[in-house]
Amino acid sequence: MKTILFAAGAALCMLGMTGCNKNITEDIDMQAGQQVMMTMQVIGPQTRADYTDDGSRMYFSWRDGDAISVVVNSVAGNENCRLTTSTAGKSAPFNAKVIGWPEGIKTVYAFYPYNSTSYTVTGGDTPTTATTLLTLPNPQTYTVGGAISNSFMVGVGTATAIGEAINASASMKQVMSVVNLNITKAPGKVKSVRLSCTEAVFPTTATVGLNTAEISTSGTLVNELSMSVTDNTTETTKVVSFAMFPADLSSKKIRAEVTFEGGKSKVIEKDGVNFARNMHYVMEFDGSPPYYTEINGLKVALGNLVADGDNGAKIGAPTDSGLFFQFGSLIGWSSTAPLSIVVKPANFNGSADWKDTKKIWQGTTGTVPFTATGSDNEKAGVGDPCRYYLKGSWRLPTKEEFTKLFKGSNYPNPGPWTWAGSFASHTSGAILQASGRRHYANGNLENVKVEGYYWSTSSLNHPVGYGVSLFFYNTYLALNSSRNRAYGFPVRCVQE
Repeated sequence: MKTILFAAGAALCMLGMTGCNKNITEDIDMQAGQQVMMTMQVIGPQTRADYTDDGSRMYFSWRDGDAISVVVNSVAGNENCRLTTSTAGKSAPFNAKVIGWPEGIKTVYAFYPYNSTSYTVTGGDTPTTATTLLTLPNPQTYTVGGAISNSFMVGVGTATAIGEAINASASMKQVMSVVNLNITKAPGKVKSVRLSCTEAVFPTTATVGLNTAEISTSGTLVNELSMSVTDNTTETTKVVSFAMFPADLSSKKIRAEVTFEGGKSKVIEKDGVNFARNMHYVMEFDGSPPYYTEINGLKVALGNLVADGDNGAKIGAPTDSGLFFQFGSLIGWSSTAPLSIVVKPANFNGSADWKDTKKIWQGTTGTVPFTATGSDNEKAGVGDPCRYYLKGSWRLPTKEEFTKLFKGSNYPNPGPWTWAGSFASHTSGAILQASGRRHYANGNLENVKVEGYYWSTSSLNHPVGYGVSLFFYNTYLALNSSRNRAYGFPVRCVQE
């Protein structure tokens, strides 16, 4: 019996993330009896969210071990029949023993994937109004290049029991949108992926009309989706696939964070779109630096903040001296003579005079950033160059985190931290350059390759306003050194 299946769409949609859908004809037959085997033959070119791609079309197929749930509301014991297949391809028989029912016509509902927790159908034998609540696992688990096990499909059909034979048909539709995160220049195996947005916009539960597969009501919303990833490959290009309920993220920013083996991580930002059901989307992700290393539970960038154009900054190489920032300022000054502005916020039209401290901070007390938590300025990273330029979950460390960074260290004696003449190095590979400083009075460079200074977010209630920094040279280490806020120090970002 011919039925129409709506599956996830096809064409790869790169940075624009546009989608497309397809209508496909599929044959479904089911047979069963009293305590006998039920067989549902699924035939068709596209039946689930496991696919190959030839550059223009996507081909879907079932896999060995796939399982579906079949629900017959009006027959006791058939609230969640588990049918599986041991074959693969576009056509695959699903089999299981079920409890039979008296002769007659019944309404049946089919769900992919199978869930040991029974799917609950509201509306019973009235398919036009029947609904079910679908829950998207969070965190989720995925395999690189593997099946998308939670890409929900729902189907409505009828089954006619005559003796010990049951003939059934169902029309199945894709509920989810399918998203591929194409990761290039990956430095190692993928460990996890996290999508986040500043507003709670990702649905984790949804009420779905079983006759149409349309979302009728969205339930719990979260501002991030996290995925644990199993990756057995070391190639530099890989694809992490995941499924998502429809969500309109137009005019919003999506931050995608990928964590790789060895504690390396990167965050990129994408423009959101209206993620519709039954669509396929592709997001490109450049896996090249910046990365971090983890020390005593603290995720520390491997390099100082350096210039990335006139209005941007990025995490540099461990050997880079880095930009110099005054406390609370977003202006990045040169690390070599003469004194010059290398990086400044876009549309900045304030003073470029080193001695004009009014451009640096909004007050002489308080903690960076000097704005209310949750405000637009705080979200934009005003007062914190890490948060402002890197976005995502990067920020300046607190003075307590500098203490944590050196916890258990016998610095500079042999141990995790050692002094190497012009920098402090950790056994994890982390390096803190002795970049020196720029003097608060005139901006002149001092003590380059001799002393190291790094601003924290912490400050002191001092008549002229002091900030707290990490300070070290040779055998000396001060984790909470108070300094005039007009000094210029490099910054080492940490990740939440």
